[in-house]
Amino acid sequence: MNRNLKILFITLISLSFLGLIYYYGTLFLCQASDKCKNCDQTSISEKESKANKFYAGYYTCDVSKFNLKYNTEKIEIGNIWIEKVWRYNTDDCFSNDYNTKVVNNHGYNIVIDFKKSTDEFLFDFIPLINNIKDNTNGGIEDRRKTLRYRKLPKEMKFIVVERNPDMNFGWTNEIVSDTLTLKLIKNE
Repeated sequence: MNRNLKILFITLISLSFLGLIYYYGTLFLCQASDKCKNCDQTSISEKESKANKFYAGYYTCDVSKFNLKYNTEKIEIGNIWIEKVWRYNTDDCFSNDYNTKVVNNHGYNIVIDFKKSTDEFLFDFIPLINNIKDNTNGGIEDRRKTLRYRKLPKEMKFIVVERNPDMNFGWTNEIVSDTLTLKLIKNE
């Protein structure tokens, strides 16, 4: 009987030790894998934004389709939707509850969905608010452009810039080809 108690005791200590290694190892991996702690996020789609109650409204654009002037590409503007800026609360690595990991942040995401006819990046939109270029909202994705603002402008313009078709210049000497006007229609 004494031998069985020793085996049971050693087994319990071993399992406790393995449990501690598992817990701290998982915690370490969770924290180490957090590449963007408390970074602002954007929903994947307008539908997801509405489902998660981040949706805040939309803009309309004066043009729904246009052709680039210096490159052969057709652009179709889709929905231009707004959501509250949000982020994941990464302080709790062991919570599986989605709602405890999402925190509202200050400001808004403006997402411009579009379709293009080629796989190349031949254009970009530069926001123009109160006749001032906003170069802080750079970058464009394959099917959308996302902007972040503390306050929503009632109206904004987008300067459409194209890659210079002369391969000696390309994006180093882009060409302004059009201007689009967006108007805030609904802000919930």
